[in-house]
Amino acid sequence: VLYESGLKGIFCGIETFNLKASVLIKKAWHAQKAKEFLPKLMNQLWDRKVAFNVGMIAGLPPETFEELQSSNQWLIDQGTHQINWT
Repeated sequence: VLYESGLKGIFCGIETFNLKASVLIKKAWHAQKAKEFLPKLMNQLWDRKVAFNVGMIAGLPPETFEELQSSNQWLIDQGTHQINWT
């Protein structure tokens, strides 16, 4: 319905792809679900016609620096339009 109404851009507060960190901050929608759904939403359902701005949080325990780099690269590889790290 959003897309059909003329949606041009969206902000997704993903925060983290680390399962333990997502549980710690009480994210109802955990990391693996996001990694499965976002590419489908961006590429198939909305056919790359909606700009994606993703919000991430750095420094959540037990996430490592390497995981942050991996998350950032994954978002880049998906063609995310903007990535905001807090």
